[in-house]
Amino acid sequence: MPEDRSLVEDIPVLYDLIAIALKTDSTRVASFEMAGTGFDTSFFGFSSGYHSLSHHGKKPETVEKLVEIELYQMQQLARFLDKLKSIREPDSNGTLFDNSMILFGSGMGNGNAHVNTDLPILLAGGGFKLGEHKRLLIGICFLAAQPPRWGLWRDP
Repeated sequence: MPEDRSLVEDIPVLYDLIAIALKTDSTRVASFEMAGTGFDTSFFGFSSGYHSLSHHGKKPETVEKLVEIELYQMQQLARFLDKLKSIREPDSNGTLFDNSMILFGSGMGNGNAHVNTDLPILLAGGGFKLGEHKRLLIGICFLAAQPPRWGLWRDP
């Protein structure tokens, strides 16, 4: 019988499912939001929720808790990327990682102040040169005539 676990405990499983879906070409696009109301911080022994911890007020003990959570999130991302690197692509010398583009980021540049500029974004996968810095000069917008106002992919 399946066990009802928290989203936090299921993050590795969800990443594994995404890897399987990509490997089997069941999909070519996957989306996964790991924070929010479903992110149970009791997994880390904390009583405060993730959202309230993000409003840390620069209190060192609260920032420390937030760092622990976000380190776990990044470790799970690293595990996922390693899994993609271990999957050989058929009829290719490359891996699933080599033939993928993975975007990982946050909607807040500073959650404490609800600042949504200077967003931390990581882009990984094949087709990129190490050490490159890309400055995107155009806005990316879906179903709108103007670039979004939240600052992602916008020229300063």
